[in-house]
Amino acid sequence: MARNKVLIGVTGVHYVAFQLSARGLKVRLTPPGARLMVANPGTGKTIDVQVKTNPNAYVKSKKEGPYFSWRISEKLAKAQPREGYFFVLVDLRGGPPTEETRSYEPDVYIVPSEELEKTDWKSGRNNFWCWVDESDASEYRNRWDRIQKALT
Repeated sequence: MARNKVLIGVTGVHYVAFQLSARGLKVRLTPPGARLMVANPGTGKTIDVQVKTNPNAYVKSKKEGPYFSWRISEKLAKAQPREGYFFVLVDLRGGPPTEETRSYEPDVYIVPSEELEKTDWKSGRNNFWCWVDESDASEYRNRWDRIQKALT
């Protein structure tokens, strides 16, 4: 199980690095669990990107309404938001592509740290979750322009 979690995380990080590189940005991969450092070579500006990946982030809740969620550490949950720091939340939407779904791409939610909503969910121990309500999803889903704008 631990290996599967590592592979899921690495999949998200490399997908995000690919997307940012394809947009002409320089990306520095760091050790697992660390942030990506992203730079615009034209402007010299840099930002930090924290990637979190969930194999299936969609939650259909009657109580809270539908939302997308990603587990984060207590340290990240309690960190102060700051300009130039983004959470890039990858939803693998149930798994890798199959022969029938060759056009499959993960959904990515790009959220500046100052806009991230955090909830505390307890089940024997503290687990922290960042989440995006389904009603707000279009504001964040695949909005790579938010990162590009921060680097101009």
